[in-house]
Amino acid sequence: MIIGGGENKDHLGFDSVLEYDIENDSIVYLPSLPHKLKYTTAVRSGNYMYVFGGWIDLVVTNRVLRISLDNLDSNSTTWEELTPMSEA
Repeated sequence: MIIGGGENKDHLGFDSVLEYDIENDSIVYLPSLPHKLKYTTAVRSGNYMYVFGGWIDLVVTNRVLRISLDNLDSNSTTWEELTPMSEA
């Protein structure tokens, strides 16, 4: 399970992303998102994780981000910004 973004009463968004291994009850931090996001939608397709839309601070965004899930521990994998959605 991969978890990212979010908010609490002190922060309008987070850029942290982590992978939770249910079987081993362990957490691994993945590369941070390029923006502090909340209310996003994420999906895995093949060896990529995609993040769609959400909010940056108090503004709705139509940004689309993706990261390759190959070689995550190499420190060379980063989020890339794709063509934005036509509507947020």
